[in-house]
Amino acid sequence: MTAEFQNVAGLRTHVQTLGEGKKVLVMLHGWGASGEKFTALAEKLLAQNSELKIVLPDLPGFGKTQPPEASGWTTHQYAAWLRELLQKISSTQKNAPVALYGHSFGCRVIVRLLTEGSPFDGKVILTGAAGVNWPLNWHQKFFLWLNHSLGWVKKIVPDRAQQFIAKHVLGARDWVAVAPEMKQTLAKVLKEEDVRDDLPHIQNKTLLLWGAEDNYTPVKSAHVFAEKLPHAELVIFPDGRHGIHHTHTEEIAVLVDRFLRES
Repeated sequence: MTAEFQNVAGLRTHVQTLGEGKKVLVMLHGWGASGEKFTALAEKLLAQNSELKIVLPDLPGFGKTQPPEASGWTTHQYAAWLRELLQKISSTQKNAPVALYGHSFGCRVIVRLLTEGSPFDGKVILTGAAGVNWPLNWHQKFFLWLNHSLGWVKKIVPDRAQQFIAKHVLGARDWVAVAPEMKQTLAKVLKEEDVRDDLPHIQNKTLLLWGAEDNYTPVKSAHVFAEKLPHAELVIFPDGRHGIHHTHTEEIAVLVDRFLRES
């Protein structure tokens, strides 16, 4: 494994690379994670297919990558960042086929990329994809309310007290876990438009992987993606939850390897 920092969209971006093959797989992690979370799956994939080179970037604001500006980013800005990263990869891997693997928030970024700007014609794997909006749960509503309407409360209530109330009284663990510089980004992402109308325009061959017991991106979202995407295959793990790349690593490696080898 090699690790380096690259300047991508003006941000100091941490990128890890595994393997030396001529087929590139770029893997985008979910909210609050980092590229390192894919290491076990990446190693399984390389054990099955030595033709792969796997690129694990840390998304802006996560892992070791510099966060966006304090005003926050939408997934449209994350997609522009990803587009520039892919251009850098293409410039060093001449004529190499590139595929994208996303988990949760990373999937939402990929969907934006595929429906905006220059085309990407590689294969796509989406696991536990975010982007289909269902009514906000009360934790999310609380975060938005606190972030936008109670500025005076945030000024007079100590941060530690806010975190205790949010975590132990209101159960808003995501809000507590978000670094201060990423709270505006989270607020923007929670308010973003649904991706349903974008999905029919995506012509890429897509493999959808989902846990039936996913309590972050419910399995009903999987069926929306499968119905709306023109060239999608859906595999559901009956006992899977949200982090299936941790709990079903071997099964996913087999499925992804097969999918990437198909013509």
